[in-house]
Amino acid sequence: KAWRVEDPNTFGTDEFIKYCRAVGAEPYLCGSPTVGDAEELSNWVEYCNQTAGRWARLRAANGSQKPFGVKFWSVGNENYGGADVGAVNSPQQFAELARSRGEMMWRVDRSIQIVVPFNNNEEWGRVLLRSARPLISALAVHIYSDELWQRNEPAPYLACMKKSLEPEVLLIKTRGVLHAIGADKMPIAIDEWNLRGWHHPRFWDPTPADIAARDRNDENQTYTCADAVYAGCFLIACQRHADRVLMANFAPIVNVRGAIYTHQQGIVLRPTYHVFDLMVNHALPIAVRTRVECGDLPVDGGKVPMIDASLTTGPKGQYALTAVNRHDRLPVEIEIRVAGAALPDTAELWTVTGPQPDSFNDVGHPADVTLRHKTIRWAGGKPLVTLPPHSVSVVRF
Repeated sequence: KAWRVEDPNTFGTDEFIKYCRAVGAEPYLCGSPTVGDAEELSNWVEYCNQTAGRWARLRAANGSQKPFGVKFWSVGNENYGGADVGAVNSPQQFAELARSRGEMMWRVDRSIQIVVPFNNNEEWGRVLLRSARPLISALAVHIYSDELWQRNEPAPYLACMKKSLEPEVLLIKTRGVLHAIGADKMPIAIDEWNLRGWHHPRFWDPTPADIAARDRNDENQTYTCADAVYAGCFLIACQRHADRVLMANFAPIVNVRGAIYTHQQGIVLRPTYHVFDLMVNHALPIAVRTRVECGDLPVDGGKVPMIDASLTTGPKGQYALTAVNRHDRLPVEIEIRVAGAALPDTAELWTVTGPQPDSFNDVGHPADVTLRHKTIRWAGGKPLVTLPPHSVSVVRF
């Protein structure tokens, strides 16, 4: 009813859990924003996490005797907005919805972590925390910087570089609002994010042509090096705010705006996919405070920093610098300095980029934007690294 198309639910809870286990991810389940009630959502928790009860027996009958043990749950999705069926219209109604659902879910499984949607509004936040704070493990915010909901006209590369500052702004703003309402230690979940917003014109009353227009989300030429650089900047911002960011969920995974495109003969890995490959497999688990000094890139009558970067470290004395070069045409040489550490003569360099800022991957050319690796030797021991234009890199030493 929300999107005016039929969802057969052939990919349901059991399939989603199998998928998460196959890729090594923690499942995160979100209750319908305003359709259904606390009883229905708590039944879902029972289905996933309990050994007794009607819904636990149904899971067993469906082939899974052992509970799924789903740790992360959300009581809704953008409940505060006008987009969803029956969206709430006051902070009091919103707080009561979160409290009643959270209490019923906890009656089923007290060990779960409950995430609550948040609109970065101080009044809503104060009312919500007064009503439901003991139940809340994190507050969730969303960001789509290139809003294409009604008009599918993706922003060009340089305009996207201006938008690449927005994730950091979102995190700073959210921390500021939480500080103002006395929730300085509340974790943040960015449980929907992407550069490109979904194209779904007139979703509230779509014509057949409006529904057909949603297929434009699958056009691979939309997803370019701009998407890769934006994703790099987003994840760097999460590293800088690692003390507060509980999770950051790219939306969606497959097709439409996703990192992977499927077709009859196989798949296409879009630029954002390679940024995840880069940072998941080559950055390290502990964030280090990082300062970046660089020149600016002129953009739309303003300017943005040419370089964005963050340093991570691990248990074996390794370091990994994640660095973005936002420039559309020019490579930039950077110097790395780690306070109190002598750097070795060589390093490993992984880079995601393509021939042009607007390069993209498609069925006929699936590797124009990809991840490449090489070993570099620093001349005279001076740690200088050249970052290609429109690129995301990890330097590991």
